[in-house]
Amino acid sequence: MKFREIKCRFRTESAFLSPIMLGIAAGVAVLLGAIFTMSLVGRPFGVLLPRTALPSFLHIFFQLLAYAVFGAAFAALMTTPLCQKTRRLRAQKTYTLVLFVCVLILCYVWIPVVYKAGSYFLGVLLCGVILLSLFVLFFLTYRLNIVSAGLLVFFAVWMLYILYITASFLFFC
Repeated sequence: MKFREIKCRFRTESAFLSPIMLGIAAGVAVLLGAIFTMSLVGRPFGVLLPRTALPSFLHIFFQLLAYAVFGAAFAALMTTPLCQKTRRLRAQKTYTLVLFVCVLILCYVWIPVVYKAGSYFLGVLLCGVILLSLFVLFFLTYRLNIVSAGLLVFFAVWMLYILYITASFLFFC
């Protein structure tokens, strides 16, 4: 696709976005992330990070921001109108929504595995599965909603950083 076509498609699809739905989905994703972090990591809330990582406050802030972006991508896909589209695209939308939920669950599982259990190999494996799922999810959502696909790119960049942090625990600490 040319840049002009992508820009036109972005404008058309963003006209259907519901700001209330985006806010609710982003808020729910952040709230669940905070609940998982606080309840499963335990007290004290110290986060052990490698020397090359962001400070703890920024790390937690960007983690919650990434969950908000992921929730907004989920809401953008949910609000995509598919009335005039084919049955195959409707089925693809259903598969994509299920994959979104699975990726979010894996992201929440990553928190206690790395911070509480200290199983960094399993954390690296989880990050790899999440990134592979995000790769598949990007190509599925690109056909349905380009706004959602763009938000997934930002989330994938954050997950690459998380993979770097987890792998640095495994290999350098």
